[in-house]
Amino acid sequence: MPPAPKHTRRWLQFSLGTMFVVVTVLGVWLGWELNVVRSRKNALAEMEASGAFEIRYQGLSVPGFPHVVQKGSDARRPPWIRRMLGDERLGVMVFRRPLTEVDLERVAQFPEADFMACY
Repeated sequence: MPPAPKHTRRWLQFSLGTMFVVVTVLGVWLGWELNVVRSRKNALAEMEASGAFEIRYQGLSVPGFPHVVQKGSDARRPPWIRRMLGDERLGVMVFRRPLTEVDLERVAQFPEADFMACY
């Protein structure tokens, strides 16, 4: 009688439970990034609606201030996953009035933007 074949474990084998854990962790991470993108978009909409801010996106200059075009540094861009989810890099935020505490909390969400006061 021939001996039973020896079973070897393949390198890329994993259990179903491991796959569920990995998919869950990726889903939570993706949901967190999507939440950040949505909160930034909501903050921008609120700031633009208040009339206290003028927001310029990457590569656009501020009228009367041609030297304030955002630099081309990639270090200040949002991470690639947030760009894929619709996040945009801000260039310049121009303040039209002194900032309140609520305004300061909103502005803190945009570390990549340059800020100017014109009031």
